Amino acid sequence: MKKTLYALLMLMIMGCSSNPYEKVAREGYGVSIIDSRFLSKRENHTWYYRYNDEEARVYLILERDEISEDIKPLLSLEYRGENWIYMEKVTFTSEEERLEIDFLREKFSRALVQEISKASGSVAERILIPVDDEVIGKLGKLFEAGAEVKTLYSSRYRGRNDEMILTPQEKEGIIIMIKLYNKVKRGES
Repeated sequence: MKKTLYALLMLMIMGCSSNPYEKVAREGYGVSIIDSRFLSKRENHTWYYRYNDEEARVYLILERDEISEDIKPLLSLEYRGENWIYMEKVTFTSEEERLEIDFLREKFSRALVQEISKASGSVAERILIPVDDEVIGKLGKLFEAGAEVKTLYSSRYRGRNDEMILTPQEKEGIIIMIKLYNKVKRGES
């Protein structure tokens, strides 16, 4: 009986503990007092900023170290569906531009990953990957073109992919965060 209670207690504690993805990408944000379009939070000398769109499936987070003043963009990708994709790659396409980001290596090293099985039978796969200035530039060009942007999540497993069209709010959020990132990088904060 004691062993069963102990095991149940441990499962409850583990179930309540925060996933690293959740901790960085979703938990603890509040509306910025400077501009209500942004959510922000501070943890251990690090500020996090994201666009104020709780329903976004694709968005940028800016991570800024208070001490070094370094700023790092993080791309958050979320798939919601009935079957697992085992995401390894995302491809953004518009009428004129295409950008493919293969993040399999990051998935096993520096990316934050969350995989959820829901009681309804649906699943969610989330990943937060650091991106460099080259990717930020390409994303800016692709998103500012004004055309519809499609996102294809895929893996190396046959038939495991999902395509979606980004909402105008998701596009706007990414464009604004890219502009903010570029402004801070130039020292115009």
